[in-house]
Amino acid sequence: RFRRPHLRRRRQAGIDAMTSLGERVFYWVGFPAGHGAVDAGAAALWIIAPAIAAAMGLSSTQVGLIFTVISIAAGVTLIPASLVGETRLRGVFLLSTFWWVAGGYVAASMAQSYWVLLVFIGVAASGAGAWHPVAMGTLAERMPGRRALALGVHYAGGSVMEVLAPIAAGLLLAFMDWRSVMQLAVAPALILGIL
Repeated sequence: RFRRPHLRRRRQAGIDAMTSLGERVFYWVGFPAGHGAVDAGAAALWIIAPAIAAAMGLSSTQVGLIFTVISIAAGVTLIPASLVGETRLRGVFLLSTFWWVAGGYVAASMAQSYWVLLVFIGVAASGAGAWHPVAMGTLAERMPGRRALALGVHYAGGSVMEVLAPIAAGLLLAFMDWRSVMQLAVAPALILGIL
């Protein structure tokens, strides 16, 4: 029978690096929850955007530009954030992304002008983009023998939030205006920022 004990040891090393139950919960639950929290606002916007368009009298092109800004702002932030993620400032930076995202969406929810709305949605999206390379790098470091698992753990929360946030936003829009729903969409980021 062919065995590869060196691979088994490498895989186990990633789990052994996390010594306490609290640390395991932090990485296996906290990081997926963090990914979901920073992505909640953008995921909810798919449902909130038509309400914004109706309230502000936006064209379909203007609504489309909202999502273009989200993608560009998040993309532009990835490389600078990954460079910060290679420094000792990584922990503080990762924590700041929760407040960065929440602050951007709360400010966007109070915007009276379309262009101000776009700017603050871009700010929020750049914070969400900044989360990803730092979180993935941290998880990969903590699970050196299980980097694919680290990537899966990270993405799990974002995938779940891509489903939950639009449903929640749709339900809330039946009772509230879009500004209040956008503010509630960042509650997970605020809660994790405090925790």
